[in-house]
This record gives sequence, C-alpha cells and structure tokens, in this order.
Amino acid sequence: GSPQIWNAAERAPQWVQLELEAPATVESIELVVAQYPSGPSVHELWIQQVGDEERRVEVFDGVTSDGQVLRWMPATPIPDIVRIRVITTSLIDLEPAWREILVYGG
Repeated sequence: GSPQIWNAAERAPQWVQLELEAPATVESIELVVAQYPSGPSVHELWIQQVGDEERRVEVFDGVTSDGQVLRWMPATPIPDIVRIRVITTSLIDLEPAWREILVYGG
C-alpha cells in the first residue's frame, strides 16, 4: 500500500533478490508492476531451496502495465525456499520497477 517503489535505475537486464529470514514454504508469489507506459516485457522468476541451486520457475512474457499483478502459483506449495530473484530480461525503453513483491505461504 506504500507509494514507494523499487526501481533498478538502469535499463534491462536487471534483477532484484529477496533473501528470506528463514526457509519457508511458498504457496504463491505476486509481482506488482510499476511501469508507465504499458508495453512488452519479459520477467523471469527464480527460487532457491535449502541446499539446491537456484532455478527458474516462471517466465512472464507479454504486455505489462502499471499496477498489473503477475502471479505465480505452483501446483503444490514448495518448502524450504531461502531466496527469490526476479530478473527483467527485456522491457521497453524503461528501467525495471516494482510496486510490491509479495510472498505467500507458511
């Protein structure tokens, strides 16, 4: 709900990473886009579980706009996640930015 956003301050490719305080089970992740004007973009979602290599779990490829929610929900909750990374590989002539990155689970 904050008016603050995270902005890469450089054009794509750029990334933002979340280190969780403790291993967690993740049921879904929502990325709230901060982008004006609307346009094509490609964002990759990566996760890392305890003791494993980082792995890509989703690619969001399409037209995005300010306030849009990109949602990833695995078929079953994924346990022991310690790191989440969002990599913007392509974006119209803009700097990648996010209003919120929300991680849901237990």
